[in-house]
Amino acid sequence: MQIQNPSFHVSLDWNDHTTAIANFGRCHAQKATGALRALEAMPWFDGCSSLDGLAFDGCSPFGAPVAFDFGRVPHCGCLCPPRMECSGPPAGQGLQKEPEGFPPGSVRTAGGYTVVPGQGPQGWSIFGPGKEMKDGPLTNVWGDPHVNESDGTRWDFTKNSNFRLPDGTLIGVQTTSQQGASVTKSLDIVNGADRASITGIDANQPKTSEISYDGYEFRNELVSSEPERDTFVLGGDGKSVQWFQERNGEMRGLVTGATVNAQGNYEQTLDKDAVYSVDPGLTPAVGSAAWGNELRSEITDDVARSAVPQDLKDAFASFVGMDHEQAQRADVATAWPSWFGGLPNSFSTLDDAFGAVHGLGLEVLSFARLSSGIRTLGLPA
Repeated sequence: MQIQNPSFHVSLDWNDHTTAIANFGRCHAQKATGALRALEAMPWFDGCSSLDGLAFDGCSPFGAPVAFDFGRVPHCGCLCPPRMECSGPPAGQGLQKEPEGFPPGSVRTAGGYTVVPGQGPQGWSIFGPGKEMKDGPLTNVWGDPHVNESDGTRWDFTKNSNFRLPDGTLIGVQTTSQQGASVTKSLDIVNGADRASITGIDANQPKTSEISYDGYEFRNELVSSEPERDTFVLGGDGKSVQWFQERNGEMRGLVTGATVNAQGNYEQTLDKDAVYSVDPGLTPAVGSAAWGNELRSEITDDVARSAVPQDLKDAFASFVGMDHEQAQRADVATAWPSWFGGLPNSFSTLDDAFGAVHGLGLEVLSFARLSSGIRTLGLPA
């Protein structure tokens, strides 16, 4: 039985490779190195030390029957682990705890946003890039929870929700109740591989954790486990603050206010004709370390929201996290490999790089179809 993937010209024999694919699915819960070994054991991984344009090396020969076509990059019958020095921003660059000039427990993101706990009862605030405490926040969240924008717009929410910033930072907000009156209980702030938690907000005793490096895995679990959770996406130009409501990856409209429904929950009033936009000054500079974090984070979110089986979602997030873990140990002597998230050093042209990112998404969907076929045949998955 032959399966063809027109995107990557993939041809593999079903019977020979079912076991390796099953191993891939089972290894996602282990450390990233375990998942990597599972992928290397798949028969389409092969040695390709001569393929410097893709920065893939160190593979064991397994007689791959696959040819990957990345446009102008030479063909090779393998897909191997990326080199550490070609990775994007390492763990430790996504978040900074207690930046100068802000209260203890504050967290600054790679794109320059600062999340400050303790602003008002059960409160927390978001300050824009380059802003100081004296400038005031873009948005203040407090009470049950009320949201006050710096331009005067006010609205509310009840249930656990996400706030996403223009640098890709995801703030997971846990409230004390999913029904009726509630206040913010805790925050999980994720940028790139970095994650910090702020607890005790409901008791007005916020405590910020040390930074951990499971950001992509945590983000994948959060997004994939609750696809219907409301996400509020920051737009506007910093003076006119705009929060758009997104649900399951779909923009639903600009939040202009809120009302209480029959169940006692807040429902946001939406301008569904408004088009999301954000000033470039609120986004990371293209090619910066923060931009690399944002790119990886958005891809992780897209996969987490997709119909891909959970095993593959988890494995994908682990590989993105492993890339940062490897980069943390790498000794990068020049700035060039870090530009565009390390893409120029991995590909001969940027066109090739972004084509490969697009192809990666198509390949993930191909794995999903393959996994579905395995389950249909009653084979182990």
